[in-house]
Amino acid sequence: MSDLAIRVENLSKLYHLGKAQKRHDTLRDVIGSWKIEVGSWISQLARPISNLQSPTSNVQPPTSDDTIWALKDVSFDVKRGEVVGIIGRNGAGKSTLPNSLARTLFVGLSLAIAIVFSPHVVYSQTPVGSWSTPVKLSAQEHGYADPASLTVTPDNKVHALWTETPNEKDQQSFIGYYARWDSGRWARPGDVLAMPGGVRSPSITADTFGTLHAVFVSSGGLYYTQADSRVAESVRSWTTPVPLGVGSGNISIAPDGMLHVYFVQPTAVGALFHTSSINNGQTWSTPRKIAEGQQDSMVVSTSFVDSKGRLHVIWEEVDFSKSGYGRAIYYLRSTDQGLSWSQPLQVDTIFSGEYQSGYGPGSPSFAHTPDDTLHIVWDGAPRGERHYISSRDGGRTWSKPKTLGAFRGLTGANVMAVDSAGVIHLVNGTLTDELYYMSLSQGVWSNPVSIAANTKVAQKAPHFPSIVVSGGNRLVVTWQERSDGSLWTMDGRSQSPAVAPSTLASRPATAVPSVAAPPMSTIRPTLTPARSANVPLASSEVPPTLDQSLSVLGGVALAGLLVFIVVIWFGVIRRHV
Repeated sequence: MSDLAIRVENLSKLYHLGKAQKRHDTLRDVIGSWKIEVGSWISQLARPISNLQSPTSNVQPPTSDDTIWALKDVSFDVKRGEVVGIIGRNGAGKSTLPNSLARTLFVGLSLAIAIVFSPHVVYSQTPVGSWSTPVKLSAQEHGYADPASLTVTPDNKVHALWTETPNEKDQQSFIGYYARWDSGRWARPGDVLAMPGGVRSPSITADTFGTLHAVFVSSGGLYYTQADSRVAESVRSWTTPVPLGVGSGNISIAPDGMLHVYFVQPTAVGALFHTSSINNGQTWSTPRKIAEGQQDSMVVSTSFVDSKGRLHVIWEEVDFSKSGYGRAIYYLRSTDQGLSWSQPLQVDTIFSGEYQSGYGPGSPSFAHTPDDTLHIVWDGAPRGERHYISSRDGGRTWSKPKTLGAFRGLTGANVMAVDSAGVIHLVNGTLTDELYYMSLSQGVWSNPVSIAANTKVAQKAPHFPSIVVSGGNRLVVTWQERSDGSLWTMDGRSQSPAVAPSTLASRPATAVPSVAAPPMSTIRPTLTPARSANVPLASSEVPPTLDQSLSVLGGVALAGLLVFIVVIWFGVIRRHV
């Protein structure tokens, strides 16, 4: 981040002599005339741009003796923490300079308030200039590949785990494949996981030692395995899979290395379970139910652990028996490593009255920025447009949903990644068979741009994209071509600072992973409310409380107070001109 606080370049101001200027002697006079002052400022701001002149423009300033330059071509920089004094003789412009800066501050603050309270999404410029040519990642020439799960180790290497089969209809023939990306190149994929019932739906994460932790589904059961990332291309480096439960799942890791796995056990309405390991996957707590489905089938979308150790998980309910569209999206959080959980918060529902043509909410994904803000993007109303919400208090309350661009399509999870500057990067498939990229920087989303349509690769329905950041600014993307089941990849570079790789430390030898119950597994989880009035609620939910409504009014009142303070400050400064 730059240490520059103020920069002034070629600032000039011309006075016409002989014209009276009103001065204010008291604070009451300033307050009484604020309407006149604000009206004058608005009139000046409303002038056409063609009427504005600069001392460096082609329009020559007046040369009459009745004019005087109070400031002319003033330039200076002020760094953060510096104290600046203005020294000069009478008439040198000591008061004119802060007066001019005060006007600039007022305009900037007004624009900032307008942006903050605008209900629409404002777009910025895309921070990635170019992308590499897509290349095929899947191992088999004519096989069918499932979407890849990606993770990054501290040595800036990207690791991909996916499954392939020569025959999509033969579930038992799916084999797990692994590949490593390093400095723009992928190593040759290797087959590393095989089970009698096949291998499907892998989820992978990595710890600070460079150990890869993965869960996958085989014959309906959920299994865990791990490998040293430096030799993960060898089948011998992966430990013997250990059963954790039944159903598809997702794995995430806390800053302290604690592993968390979530999976959905197939029942009449579905149930979400959580299990964890505090010793590098050697033993696992007894799985515990933390939520039940409301209807249809549950699917765990994604999970993560933030910098404060809070657990976050989001899932969707899908009507597989009919349309296959999503029915609802729910969010859950825990602040005590999974000992107790909040009440499920409904993020969106097909019964909101906003969906059309049988569409419903689906494919949610998380992102967590360094300022401790949580972000969720999903396929929303009316027909699969991307929707976005954020939370600045660890998931207790959420912003109102916004729509990101006009593109739409149910093309898989909206996976996001965060670079070294806290910029969020998002890749999506669309109904137009293109791969679209967006980014979120300082609260502003970039325009959606197609990043794979103008290449030699014939894009045919790109689905299930995934993205990670390596080295602070290298973006690595994978996706599945639904037309033929092939897996593709490309990479780009953001404008954020690069981060040097770290040397992986060696981990002491550990025992073979197994399922056991550490002491904490004897504690039954309790549910505590954590609902937000800003997120759409089901028709049966309690409406927003008075306190929640007052919080919104308080924000508006604060904005008005800030404008009033600037008006008073500007008037006081003019008093001393």
